[in-house]
Amino acid sequence: MLSQFPRPSDGKIAEFEQIQVASRSLVNLIKQYGTPHYIKIDVEHYDKVLLKSLFRAAIFPAYVSAESHEIDVFAAFVSDGGYKSFKLVDGYTIPQVYGNHRISTMAGPADYSFLAHSAGPFGNDIPGPWFCAGSFFKILADVGLGWKDIHVSNVDLPQK
Repeated sequence: MLSQFPRPSDGKIAEFEQIQVASRSLVNLIKQYGTPHYIKIDVEHYDKVLLKSLFRAAIFPAYVSAESHEIDVFAAFVSDGGYKSFKLVDGYTIPQVYGNHRISTMAGPADYSFLAHSAGPFGNDIPGPWFCAGSFFKILADVGLGWKDIHVSNVDLPQK
């Protein structure tokens, strides 16, 4: 099943059925309930718009991730969000890489198997160092865009 917020292209429109759903602004939800520790943005082809709305409202969660179908998502994290620490999760490899994976929970460490089509871990549960924007841009240039989540932190420092 496919879904996305903006209207699909004319070549893809036949794969969709338009439905109306009640919605609330992301910024208004956060203003009502408070800034989350982590926010996962995954609204097909609309991630950049949501990121920019967060940053315009001066909302900068400690951890954020968004899909990188376009380079503008990375640019929004750097220029609008001021984030300096980056990691990458490849959506296609989540069950292989993060099956039976140790994560931090409020109850302490636990093993968890992330299934196909799930978001995978976030923050420091993603193995490896945090990269600075320049190094991360080179990684994106090497692996390309697509079903890859850019993870950012404003509490962790990038490797030197």
